[in-house]
Amino acid sequence: MNGLPLHPAIVHFPLALSVIVPLLGVALLVWTRRNDDLAVQVLRIPAALQILTVLGAFAAQRTGDDDHHIVEEIVDRNLIGEHEDAGELFFIALGVTLVIWFASAAAKRPAVARKAAIVAVVAGLVAAGLGLRAGELGGALVYHHGAAGAWAP
Repeated sequence: MNGLPLHPAIVHFPLALSVIVPLLGVALLVWTRRNDDLAVQVLRIPAALQILTVLGAFAAQRTGDDDHHIVEEIVDRNLIGEHEDAGELFFIALGVTLVIWFASAAAKRPAVARKAAIVAVVAGLVAAGLGLRAGELGGALVYHHGAAGAWAP
């Protein structure tokens, strides 16, 4: 990508989705509160989007692994490790949230689907918070600790 790191371009996708999916879940729960048949159908949408979120986070981790070898020549390894650890925790939380969304999507009874969706929304908000923390640490690497200098001409 023109000699620039791929990680920053990839990582914003799962971060954005990690915020959007729980908000969509809330909107769908409210929208379908009086329609059980519709609820069972539409609560599958966040599960599908959560798959994309997890895949995006996986890609972000892989590209971050590739880029960190270049950055560690400029930035303290402990700072990079803190960002990596936060990213791994974000990825794990997204995976847990995906399992819960799948429980909602697989539920046959609307009451079960709704309850699982509520738990998935809460888990998703926790995951989003963890993702934003990882992003904050990544931004600090770039803007406060000079990580972008690794790609300077």
